[in-house]
Amino acid sequence: MVRPNFFDFPDDMHSWREGDEMMVGRSLLAAPVVEPGHVHREVYLPFGAHWYAFRSGEAFRGGQTIARPAPWTRPVLFARESCAIPINVAAQTFAARAACRSFMIFPPTGSGAFTTENFEDDDESETYQAGGYGGWRIMVEADAKSVSVRVQRFGAITVLDPEMRVILPEGDSRTVSVSRS
Repeated sequence: MVRPNFFDFPDDMHSWREGDEMMVGRSLLAAPVVEPGHVHREVYLPFGAHWYAFRSGEAFRGGQTIARPAPWTRPVLFARESCAIPINVAAQTFAARAACRSFMIFPPTGSGAFTTENFEDDDESETYQAGGYGGWRIMVEADAKSVSVRVQRFGAITVLDPEMRVILPEGDSRTVSVSRS
């Protein structure tokens, strides 16, 4: 799950340099601050992808080093263009778990399309070993004016959350349409 950048970007020689940046899955680039008192850090964004600053939504082309604020409460994190990150936006308490299925969509910065799948199980048992799992297929098409998201359920888990949110990067002003099945 966590691996050095050169695993995903073997042709980018900068990714082979020793460093503390790492890929989390194939879509997230984490750049922790590892020096006491530092509140900024330089981050190399691997060539061959465009990157979104996870919280601000700013888009950057790969193959460059950029400086980012890095307060200790918010690690530096980037999402690779053309990915969907599943998140739970429901308020959690110790008394009861809550779920509101959501996807952070990082669409192509221009025109393009992608499809990805996210797998899940019941979060409580070992039934996934006998096929008790399912997932979501997310299909995204984007152009300069709009982003179309289609979310499709598959597999053994058939319960749909009554509410599902699709979240685009901050500042993305394109019109969004969402359908699900």
